[in-house]
Amino acid sequence: MKRDLELIKKILLWLEEDDDPFNPKNTVFSKNVEKEEFYYHLKLLWQGELVEAKVINNNSGEYYFPTALTWEGHEFLEQ
Repeated sequence: MKRDLELIKKILLWLEEDDDPFNPKNTVFSKNVEKEEFYYHLKLLWQGELVEAKVINNNSGEYYFPTALTWEGHEFLEQ
């Protein structure tokens, strides 16, 4: 799957606007984004240390539930 920088920025902005940075976020983000694509980009953000996330492994795969931006995530948005 290709990295989509526009989607990455949208996810970061969505997290930046959140008022509760300690609760894992509902992963319903956009009707125009496939679930697999969304989770793939959350994984990239987590690997790049741009977001904090709870990682859940189950029989159907690995899922990332973001909680907050990291310092690096805020810096990325300021570029």
